[in-house]
Amino acid sequence: MTEKQSPKLNIKELTALAEKGDSNAQYDLGWIYESGEGAKKDLAEAFKWFSLAAKQGDPDAQFNLAWMYESGEGTKQDLKLAKKFYELAAEQGDPDAQFSLALVLANAPGKEQDLISAYHWLTLADIAEIEEAIDVRDEIEEDMSDADIVQAEMMTGEWIRTHGVDDESLQ
Repeated sequence: MTEKQSPKLNIKELTALAEKGDSNAQYDLGWIYESGEGAKKDLAEAFKWFSLAAKQGDPDAQFNLAWMYESGEGTKQDLKLAKKFYELAAEQGDPDAQFSLALVLANAPGKEQDLISAYHWLTLADIAEIEEAIDVRDEIEEDMSDADIVQAEMMTGEWIRTHGVDDESLQ
């Protein structure tokens, strides 16, 4: 789960803001209910608030919602929805989501498995210094053809050209 910062408002104030559509307050409430810090742990409430923030494009909420779908915590397990929300956060440059999406793609059953896309996301996660990314990428590379690797590298190059790369991740 991704944590932005501990919320500074009390739960009543956050709820009022969240009910008005404030995505930061929605995320904060999701985090409070998921962690049990500031309120009784309630995964169904966490799921509700993460869902609302995720639908507004909050990448941290999208990541946490994906994790909940993947793990079945607070909702019924649904790997297709987990993949969808990891992808939304990954496209916004969230390295944890890029890594998690790659794992979902690499470990998917049968025709749903996509090693080329997994390699692409693992490369981006590696650039962002997710330590395990390079090891996982090396593992799946063994099951890929040279053409597959070239295609994945082209995807990564295109993604970097259109999205850029955080300068801090290159240092």
